[in-house]
Amino acid sequence: MAKEQARPLLLDVRPGVDPPDLCSVAFLLRAIAECYLGNHADADALIRADGGDYPQLTQVVAVIRAADPVPPLFALAPMADA
Repeated sequence: MAKEQARPLLLDVRPGVDPPDLCSVAFLLRAIAECYLGNHADADALIRADGGDYPQLTQVVAVIRAADPVPPLFALAPMADA
């Protein structure tokens, strides 16, 4: 998916998620996606807006945000010898 296609999907993540406690998770997941898209200012704003309900997830987002380059989103799993 190209950045142009991903951005509208990300913009659908906003306050009002039901139940309310999932709003913080949605903000943090969107912050991760914004980091991958190179939108660090947006990621920073989302990290500030998350409410602090999930400190471990906030820490993961901060580590991803600070990484340069951003770590790969997916990695191939090592295959065990059969």
